[in-house]
Amino acid sequence: MKNKLLIILSFALISNWGNAQQLEGTNLYEFNKLKLNPAFAGERACGELQVGHLGQFAGFDGAPQVSYVNGSAEIGKNMSLGGKATLDRLGSLTRFNVQGIYAYKLNFGEGHNLRLGIGAGINQHAFDFSGSTIQVQSDASLVDGRTKGISFYSEAGLVYTLKNFQLSFSVPNLVETNTSLSSTISGELANRRHMVGYAGYRFGKPDKVTVTPSVLFKNGAGGQNQFEGNVMLNLKQVFQLGVGYRHNAGLLGRLGFNINDQVQIAYAYEFPMTDLSKVSSGSHEVLIGFNMCGKPRSMPVIPQPRIDTVYVESTLIEADTVIVEKVVEVEKDDKPELEHSIYYESAEAKLDIEKEKEGLSKIVDYLIENKEAIIYIKGYASEDGEEYSNFQLSADRVKNVYTYLLSQNVKRSQMISIIQGEATELHGVDHKETKEENRRVTIVLK
Repeated sequence: MKNKLLIILSFALISNWGNAQQLEGTNLYEFNKLKLNPAFAGERACGELQVGHLGQFAGFDGAPQVSYVNGSAEIGKNMSLGGKATLDRLGSLTRFNVQGIYAYKLNFGEGHNLRLGIGAGINQHAFDFSGSTIQVQSDASLVDGRTKGISFYSEAGLVYTLKNFQLSFSVPNLVETNTSLSSTISGELANRRHMVGYAGYRFGKPDKVTVTPSVLFKNGAGGQNQFEGNVMLNLKQVFQLGVGYRHNAGLLGRLGFNINDQVQIAYAYEFPMTDLSKVSSGSHEVLIGFNMCGKPRSMPVIPQPRIDTVYVESTLIEADTVIVEKVVEVEKDDKPELEHSIYYESAEAKLDIEKEKEGLSKIVDYLIENKEAIIYIKGYASEDGEEYSNFQLSADRVKNVYTYLLSQNVKRSQMISIIQGEATELHGVDHKETKEENRRVTIVLK
């Protein structure tokens, strides 16, 4: 109940901060969510870098041009750092923004978390009147020709994730400031708060096909709000195709392709559906992304231990054939009952050596005394969260147990690691009451 209350209060607080100001545009936020919210920093637990450019209203003189670079990386178990740099040009006005980002994740369970992010930096606004046609020669802005000023910039955001559902709110210009444009001009440019909201749900499995419908909301100056609906198709995490509709603006088309596990390219085109279509052929955005740790395209297949099947003819029973799954070469009483299970908290893989030392010591002693004995180390995870993440989690649990036994002088040849992930055939259906049992590593004698 406390966790739910924290989520509700956090979103209510950040929503009430929302006021008004126009943001630089972006059409590829599904490929670069850090543009929407600082809380997305380090979401994939890998170092990431995105470089992009958006040219709005092609063919229209003085139309917005946005160039940006941003990146983030996880620096601890639940902490991430990142940064953004954006150059936004509109006619004679240029805005340069640079900021650092910090994000923290609160875990409520596997695939269930709340991310909090803050960003802080500077805004530099500049007006360049060179080449402009001036109608009022007495305008005070002509004194300097180019006026500019710097102000403090900050933003904050929340991202709530529950398995395949994601809800995001962010508040750019969290602390309202004014940019003094020149020492000789009394005018100032006001930086106002505004709000950006995003929600999406992913259907399907990442290693096959996923479909993600989403909505985006921005509030603007003078109560002008903008809504956008999108659908994104992802084929085996290699090829992405998306379409969208931006209210009172136009249609969006998106394409993405993963060249390999480290490099992704994306392109978006906006088809104008307003009077701008008479003077503009549309907006173009390109992005190239770099993934520093690689991402799997499909779930790896782990070979299971081979069990021979022997067919034995018998005249003592009515059946013609008896199937024996395993031929046991020793008497049943000669094989010890050697089995030990280690249970974990949600999303945890660290081995508590003090807690498990007594149970593992029996296995270590037996293996040292019986050099030909072999054990299976089987790792499991519950079905909360993404399938591949659970597969990695069960692999980490197995690896930690394997490493400990190795440090206790158990031979590598005596251990066989089996990564089960969400496999249920050996540990029961993943109902609520069995999730704790499913988060485990079991050691058994081969």
